[in-house]
Amino acid sequence: MKIRAILIALLMLPAAALAQVPQINLPPNTVIGRGSNGSGPAQAISFSQLLSAMQAGTFTAASINATTVNTNSVVYRGATSGQATVSAQAVAGTPAIKWPTTSGTVADNATAPIVLNATTGNISCPGCLTVASATPVLTSRAFASIQNLTGVFGIKTLGYTNPGDGGGATFKNVGSAAFVDTYITGATISAAGSGYVNGTYLGVPLGGSSTGLGCSASMTVAGGVVTGVSIVIPCAGYQVGDVLSSPNAFLGGSGSGFSYTVNSISTPVASFTDSAGNHFQYVVDDGSMANVLQFGAKGDWNGTDGTATNNSVAFWSAAAWASYPVGSASAQVYGSQIMVPKGAFMTCGAASFGGGAVPYYLTAPAGVRFTGLGIGGSTLVECAADGSSFHYIQLCDSNYNVGQFGCKFEKMTINASQVPGSTAGVAVIYSNSGQQFALGENLEIDAGNRGCIKYEIGKGGAANDIWIGIDCNQLPTAGSAGFDLNASSTQHIIRDSLIASSGAGGSPLAIKHTNGRLIVDGLDIEAYVVGLSQNVSTSGNNSVYRNVQQNSNSCTTAIQLLSANTPGNILFENVATACPTTIVNGQSGGTSFTGNIVKPITCVSGACN
Repeated sequence: MKIRAILIALLMLPAAALAQVPQINLPPNTVIGRGSNGSGPAQAISFSQLLSAMQAGTFTAASINATTVNTNSVVYRGATSGQATVSAQAVAGTPAIKWPTTSGTVADNATAPIVLNATTGNISCPGCLTVASATPVLTSRAFASIQNLTGVFGIKTLGYTNPGDGGGATFKNVGSAAFVDTYITGATISAAGSGYVNGTYLGVPLGGSSTGLGCSASMTVAGGVVTGVSIVIPCAGYQVGDVLSSPNAFLGGSGSGFSYTVNSISTPVASFTDSAGNHFQYVVDDGSMANVLQFGAKGDWNGTDGTATNNSVAFWSAAAWASYPVGSASAQVYGSQIMVPKGAFMTCGAASFGGGAVPYYLTAPAGVRFTGLGIGGSTLVECAADGSSFHYIQLCDSNYNVGQFGCKFEKMTINASQVPGSTAGVAVIYSNSGQQFALGENLEIDAGNRGCIKYEIGKGGAANDIWIGIDCNQLPTAGSAGFDLNASSTQHIIRDSLIASSGAGGSPLAIKHTNGRLIVDGLDIEAYVVGLSQNVSTSGNNSVYRNVQQNSNSCTTAIQLLSANTPGNILFENVATACPTTIVNGQSGGTSFTGNIVKPITCVSGACN
């Protein structure tokens, strides 16, 4: 290229200048010049000789303002001093860039110096993440936690490179504010107070924290002092040292001096603290959904508990984060949806929220919905070490004194069949306050020796507990009915569901209904000794049992009306069964019914008609 430039320059010289050049004949592919330094007569220089001389470095840097150029290296010189060399390798392959032999700055500017560590070969950019307006995208949460992110408003992390690392998430710099994906793990009564009214109180609010919100407790007062405090949901946003108290209006209307001090909280598993101590709170973008993987969960159960991850902390933390309220209590902004992705997620062990074991292993607080990808896609597995005397899942806060909305599990398999033993009245899913909206939908519940669903009390007055698309499976050794329903002011709704027993002999009872209104429409019962046991004496609770079929495997009775049941309080319609007896009428003066029920009938006295 230089040769071409020289020729072009010569062609552009004025005619007078060209006239001064001697008109001599030259061999082809040559230029006029001299082959050595110093003055002397002009001579013909071949192109190849010229290029060879340039490659050999016979031209000085002073004359062409450059250093040696050859086929093996290219040298770049700084404006004042120093140089960096890019050299070719001795063998074929990608050329290597040779950096300085000592640590130092390779490139530098006011905001982002690039620093080389010659010992390790690592190149870092410590200043690259200090621009407050930037939203860096980092490889993982683990990598982000070892960076100094001071001045960065928020970051995003990439996909789930490392299982349990919570990739694909967004984080907001909240300074030193408390994390809301943590929960109280230890607290003590620091002052029992005096003058309170003896009794047990539900839904007692715990106030006094500048960051924690929405926590309530069950409290016991004896001798005018608070003797017991129980928390059964993961209370989010509290900090160690918070001193909590409660208005005496919730403790009988008199007394004072009670305080409850937070001694420990959980470690955040979604949020993180960077190397400079900045708190980066896990958040979700508008329109997106939280994921249990972002809380460290791993769906790695493959039939063996010993090799599987215990995901209880991930689910407790997710529940705490999702339940944290926003704004004032009157705004009613609380709750969120949490995805349980494809995989089998094992959980194991009971929590201790504020001290003392909680009689539930997992909780969905009010407004919190755990959503799977469907039956067979997302599976929740209870470990074999859990006890049969505890319910596995609690829907809404059982310590609350009024009804609550929005707690739900849906679109997944819940496998609790590993837990040995059988305890009467204990179920996989329990609630006493969730209402109005579906509590469980599109669920396969492998209950083993426990019941599938238990609903009782029904706090807050007349309401619905709704169950849609439930596939309940029990062992013949189960100590509880598949559905155990007992709430006087509640309408128990079961739609489009299946209750099945696996194993010889069949399970004793599919549905036990002792209070409230039972609304069944679209139910298949398989391999149960008794399908429905109805024993409701509260007046005005009228039930409907329609579009039901029950096979004859292990069956003795499809429907059992016990002696205390109010005659005529349940309507039967379109019930098909091959059980020896369709209705055993134990009511006063009642007679049994055999065969299919093809039209609406009731059992008042005597025969059912």
